Amino acid sequence: MSADAKTRKQPAKDDVVTSIGELAGKVWRHLNAEGPLALSKLAKELGAKPDRIAMAIGWLARENKITLTVKGNGTRIALKENGASW
Repeated sequence: MSADAKTRKQPAKDDVVTSIGELAGKVWRHLNAEGPLALSKLAKELGAKPDRIAMAIGWLARENKITLTVKGNGTRIALKENGASW
């Protein structure tokens, strides 16, 4: 491991959780404005890393704000009718 890698500070757990929550809000607002989208298109349109988008989607799914539809190799995300405002 390089000296650079050893001294690089990892983000605090709370910072990561906060950033995922903020991204979940962006995802919700984007879906509210644009309607249902494919996971890949959502990540591209928001300019976020796919792993972070997946975490934000998990956040929204846990809060019962979205529906996920898997078809073939793709996943489509939509807001639930009762997915209260963000």
